[in-house]
Amino acid sequence: MVTDLVMPDMGGLELLAYKDRYYPRIKSIIITSHGTEELQKNAANDNALSYLEKPLDYNKLGWAIMDAIDSLDEGRLFAKLSVPSLLQQIGRAHV
Repeated sequence: MVTDLVMPDMGGLELLAYKDRYYPRIKSIIITSHGTEELQKNAANDNALSYLEKPLDYNKLGWAIMDAIDSLDEGRLFAKLSVPSLLQQIGRAHV
């Protein structure tokens, strides 16, 4: 799951608490433009795989997603997939 910390209706921290309670196996990547060292430490303590600050570097986001996938499938499924290929596949899924 990729989430921002500041969102309408439900804040990112509230979403993460909900996810941890009902779907603890789902890993998260947190993005924010309101980052602090404390938030970064809390993200690490809350089992977030990555913490990225805005302005977002999409290459870093791609690598964070690849690392998450790699950790879940132990390197088998996406062993030969590059970040640009992954982003292209994600783009096709939304067409």
